[in-house]
Amino acid sequence: DENGLLVAWREDHGHRLPVSAVCPPGEEMDVHQCSAIRFGLHSWISFMPFKPNLIQVSGYYRKDAPFSCLIHSLVTTLGGSKECTVFFPVPGIEDDHCRILKTDSGFVILDNQSKTGTFLNGIRVLPPTGAILFPGARITFGPQSPDAYLDVLVDPKLD
Repeated sequence: DENGLLVAWREDHGHRLPVSAVCPPGEEMDVHQCSAIRFGLHSWISFMPFKPNLIQVSGYYRKDAPFSCLIHSLVTTLGGSKECTVFFPVPGIEDDHCRILKTDSGFVILDNQSKTGTFLNGIRVLPPTGAILFPGARITFGPQSPDAYLDVLVDPKLD
């Protein structure tokens, strides 16, 4: 498409950060560290060499409030309600904002038709399709909370 191709991966230069790059049409990009590629706006291909049994999500509620948890259940709810599996109290997140499902293809994030949206590496996750979670993916919740995010860690050592 005219937006080119989006590549996401994790680099380790003293700390681990998700990185994205757009490759303009007709150009080439080295994808040896690539964990997933996006074609168009909502089609992702993941390059995970194994199907994980659990993933770790970690990030911040805000700049000074770190957060981390392991996800291994078939269904994990995420939102601003203490009744959710993962309680993530930030502005713009609804009580039952999104779900993470453990599927035959890996872990998938689904937005629960929230008003502010669930985003994967800056791209809105459209209900009801969802998006597969891959190493280095960054999950954010609406534009109100730029300092609140969750990074996805998929590592065979976690299993």
